[in-house]
Amino acid sequence: MLFRSTSKVALRFSKILLGGTLATPRMQSHLWKVGDLNGDGLGDLALGGTLDSTTNTNIPVCILYGHAGTADGTLPDYDLSQLQGPNHVCFTSATAIGAPIVGVGDVNGDGVDDLAWGALSGTGVAREMRVFLGKKGAVMAANPALIVKGIFSSGSNGVYRIAAAGNFNGDATPTGKPLFDIAITNRVATGSPVTYDRVHVIPGSTKWSDASPVTIDLGSATDRQTNNVLTANLIDPASTPIFGASITGVGNVLADSGATQFDDLAIATYAQPQQVFLIKGRAWNGEVNLQFNSSCCTGSADEATSVRIVPDQSGLTGPNTFGQFVAPAEFDGEATPDLVIQHQSNSTGAPQGGLYWVRGKTLAANLGKQVALQATLLPGQTAIYSTPAGFMTRRWHLGVMAIGNFFDQPSGTTRTDLAMARNSKAPNGGPNTLTLIGDLLRPDSAIPAENSFLFGDVRSEEHTSELQSHLNLVCRLL
Repeated sequence: MLFRSTSKVALRFSKILLGGTLATPRMQSHLWKVGDLNGDGLGDLALGGTLDSTTNTNIPVCILYGHAGTADGTLPDYDLSQLQGPNHVCFTSATAIGAPIVGVGDVNGDGVDDLAWGALSGTGVAREMRVFLGKKGAVMAANPALIVKGIFSSGSNGVYRIAAAGNFNGDATPTGKPLFDIAITNRVATGSPVTYDRVHVIPGSTKWSDASPVTIDLGSATDRQTNNVLTANLIDPASTPIFGASITGVGNVLADSGATQFDDLAIATYAQPQQVFLIKGRAWNGEVNLQFNSSCCTGSADEATSVRIVPDQSGLTGPNTFGQFVAPAEFDGEATPDLVIQHQSNSTGAPQGGLYWVRGKTLAANLGKQVALQATLLPGQTAIYSTPAGFMTRRWHLGVMAIGNFFDQPSGTTRTDLAMARNSKAPNGGPNTLTLIGDLLRPDSAIPAENSFLFGDVRSEEHTSELQSHLNLVCRLL
C-alpha cells in the first residue's frame, strides 16, 4: 500500500464471525454497500443473500451497522452466531432473498437511507423487489414497506438489476427533502407477458411505511397508473438486446432550465449496437412509457430527451458489455458531473475496450443526439486514447465504482473518489490489484500527459509528481 503520509495510518478492522444458523456456505461471498441505514453518520454494509445453487439453500441476509469502536481505537468483532446483536441484524427466509441488495437512498423522505433487495427464484417464477426503510437509531424492520411484484428475470434467482435512481422525478417532501427513486430491469423470460426488456422507475413516496406495506404489481395497468410508474424500452429489439443490462443513477448531468433540477439515469444494453442511454430526469403523473430505437436518433419523441453513448466500434465481434459498470464522477473541474464507463470488449483490434472517461459538458451539449467515442491513440502512448468526449484508458482496468469521499477531501470539493480493478495483463505486468483514486483532476489540457495516470506502477519513484496531484492507494493480493 502507498500513502501520501503515514502519520495517521492505523490498521483497524472487525472480524465477521459466522455461527449457528448463519454459518451458511457462501454467505461470505456477497458483500453490498447500502448507505447509512440507522442515521448515525456511519456507513453500513449488507452481507449474504441469493440462492446457493450448489446446495439449493437460501442464504440469509445480515445488515452490519457501522460503529466507531472503543476509546482505545479497537473495533469489536461482529458475532453473527445470533440473528441480532449490538451492531447487526440478520434475516432468514424460506425463499431466496437478497439478489441483489441495493442501498437506494432516502425513498420516503424521513432523512434516513433505505434498502431494496430482490426475492424469489425459479424458471417462470415472477420475482419481487422488496424495499425496507432505514430507522433512525434503530435496526431495520423485518417486513418491507414496499413490495413490487410482476418482475421477470432470465437468471436463476432474484431481480436482474435494481438501482438507486436518485431524484429522477424531482419531487420532495413538504419540508424540501428529496424523495429518491428506484429503477429495476424487467426481462423477457419464461412466464413474462411481454416480448421486450424494459426498465421501470418507481418514484419514492412518503406513504410507504413498514406498518402498512404497499404492493405494486407491474403486470397491472391500474397499479402502474396509481403509483406513477415510468417504463422505458426499445421499440425495435430485433437483436434481442438486454435493455437494462446495467442501470445507474448518475446525478444531474443534463442540467434543467427551470428551478427544479432532476437526476438522470444511465441504461446500458448488451447487444449490437452496444450503447448507453443517458435519459433526462423529468416530472410526470400516472403511467408513462419512454420508447427508443436501437439505432439513433429517430422514431420517437423521447429521443430528444436523451443522449446515446456508443463506444469505439473498431473490430467488434459479437455482444459486448459496454456500460456494465457506469460511475458518476467529476474529473475535469467543470460544474457538470462526468461519467466513467467500462467497455469489456470482444474486439479483435485496438483499443479492445477499456474505461471511457466521458465529460459531462459534452453530453449536455448533445441532447437528442449520439456521442460516438471514437478512440485515437495519443502520440507516443500505448494505453491512452483521446475521444470526442474525453479520453479512454485501455482495457486493463475494469469494475469502476464511485466510492464517495473516501479520502476525506475538504468540504465543498466536488471531485469524486473512485475504485477500480486492474488486471495482471496491464502493460507493466504485476498481480491483479484494486486501485483507489482520490482528488482526480484532468482538465482538457491535461489529456496528453496521461501515460502514468492509471498504468504507471505507483510504487516507483518516477511517479512522485503524479501522486502529488492525486492520491492512489493500491491493494494487491499476495
